[in-house]
Amino acid sequence: MTRETGTPERTDFGVLLRELRQQAGLALQELAEATGIGTRTLAALEDGHDAPRPSTVELMAAALRLPAPISETLWQVAHRRWLQSPGHRGRPA
Repeated sequence: MTRETGTPERTDFGVLLRELRQQAGLALQELAEATGIGTRTLAALEDGHDAPRPSTVELMAAALRLPAPISETLWQVAHRRWLQSPGHRGRPA
């Protein structure tokens, strides 16, 4: 996190997600339960194997109780990751 803004410096979605989850003190299973997203899906997102959908990012941001600037950073990084994913068709599903 930057000292000036308190927003994450990470630009890799999976790394950022793992960092935010750990800062929130949540195990992967706890985040899965809080979001209704499967543990395997969350693990794949953290490992960089999958790109998140907007609804997934929204659920994670809410479960992690992210302040607006950090939530916005998560959205931006997620969008970049989605654009890099194979098979994207111009906008997230």
